[in-house]
Parts: sequence; structure tokens; C-alpha cells
Amino acid sequence: MPRGLSIDFANALLAEEVRPFYAAELDLDAGPIRLWTGYGDAIINGNTFIGAGNLLGFSGFQEVNDLSAQSITITLDGLDETVLSLSLSTPIRNRKVRVYFGVIADDGTFYSIETFTGRANRIPFEDNGETGTVQLEVDSKLVVLEKASNRRYTHESHQSRHPGDTFFSFVADLQDKDTVWGRAKA
Repeated sequence: MPRGLSIDFANALLAEEVRPFYAAELDLDAGPIRLWTGYGDAIINGNTFIGAGNLLGFSGFQEVNDLSAQSITITLDGLDETVLSLSLSTPIRNRKVRVYFGVIADDGTFYSIETFTGRANRIPFEDNGETGTVQLEVDSKLVVLEKASNRRYTHESHQSRHPGDTFFSFVADLQDKDTVWGRAKA
């Protein structure tokens, strides 16, 4: 079984009627926001997810063989102006996002597996005056590796992150030092 599927999850996938769903969890300062593509509240992995029904959509999933950085888009349609203003005033950029795929078993149990983890990047939105659409673009963890860190291996740069630490204090002295290694001194 791929990606550590449980026996119960596999059996739910093999059932005569399969009821799939997606769920998303966004970590914020005030606490996580958890939504799923069904109706009503659902207990998924021990947490309560709020049903968004057809208003919640996911796109951009790709299974790749290499370690290339991928991005997905989570879309939430039909929002009123209160929710839109909240999404604009709450800092969401660089927040952790988890996406789950799952199925609902015949007995109503939710089985899921985490299919994507990343960081929120952009939040473009559209507003037609009555309702709006928020699209949350989420980058995978590998996107961080493609970005320049803008950090230097100098004493000054290190002090900005770790004041008082002298780890890089001798780097400037070593820069032009002639070191004899493995041969007699001339």
C-alpha cells in the first residue's frame, strides 16, 4: 500500500460506494482554520473540520518523480464581505497549510491521508459586490530551497540572528591567511 494507507482506509476505497473528500488546515495565530469539501462538521484525524461543500475547491495537484517544487491553489467561493475583509486583515502569508485526501466509510468514519504540506504564498481575491472568491496559493516545502537566503557567513550577519555569539568572529582574519597543510614550511 502506498504512503502508509491503513487497512481501514484501503477497505473504504474498495467499497461498492466510495465517498471521497478533500480537507485543508491553515495554521493561524488565533488557531487553525479547518475546512472540508462536505457539508456539516466532520471529525478528521481527531479535529473538527467545517463543511464548505461545493464552495471549497482544490487545483494544481501533480505527482512528480523528481524533487521539483510544486504549488497548489485552494479556492473558497461565495464569501460575504465580512469573511473577505477578515481574509485581507489576517496575516496568512507563510502560514503552514496541510491538505488531506480521504474517504468516508459506510459506517460514517472519516479516513484521510495528508497529501500536501506547504506554506501560504499569495491570496488573490475577486469581489463582485455581493460575494467574493479567495484563492490561496500554497507552495510546497521545496520552494524554500529555490529562494536565495540573503544571509552571509559573516560576524555581522550572525549577530543579527544570535546576538553575543562569537562563532563567526574570526572569519575576516582567516580570509587572507596562508595555511600550510601537508607540506613542510618553505
